[in-house]
Amino acid sequence: MNKLIKDPKEYQTLLNEVFEDLNSINYLAGEKLISSFEEIANRNPDLLGLYWDNIRKRTNWKYFTNAIEKSA
Repeated sequence: MNKLIKDPKEYQTLLNEVFEDLNSINYLAGEKLISSFEEIANRNPDLLGLYWDNIRKRTNWKYFTNAIEKSA
């Protein structure tokens, strides 16, 4: 079996394409999450308030909680 050796630039190009796709997926997922929070905020502000009260204590969620705070 022959070993295929690629130029490092080719690997970098492949990695860049993968990361570009992952960025698109993350963006779309984040947009959907934020729109869901906005919908909940409009329909059930008390529920979102309780959720906010519980989740804001978790530092890993600070980016999502900032989006919720802006929409509430």
